[in-house]
Amino acid sequence: MKHKILAGFLTLSAIAAAPAALAQTTLAQTTLAQTAPGSAAPGYAAPDYAAIVAAPDRSEADRKLDTNRAPAQWLAFIGASPA
Repeated sequence: MKHKILAGFLTLSAIAAAPAALAQTTLAQTTLAQTAPGSAAPGYAAPDYAAIVAAPDRSEADRKLDTNRAPAQWLAFIGASPA
């Protein structure tokens, strides 16, 4: 039983550490990954995630949370698109 509890805590700590690891990813690394051959359909340009995150219509509360959430990197990672 102790092993299952420990395994659960280790899993939760790995999940909690994921946003911090993503925050360390630079925008250049994210852009490089997006422009790698075969990363997107021909003729498709990935949205400017940094510009989306910097949009003036986002609340100040969201902007404060951005340092921990790394929203531009998450959007790039999941391949979010307007369509």
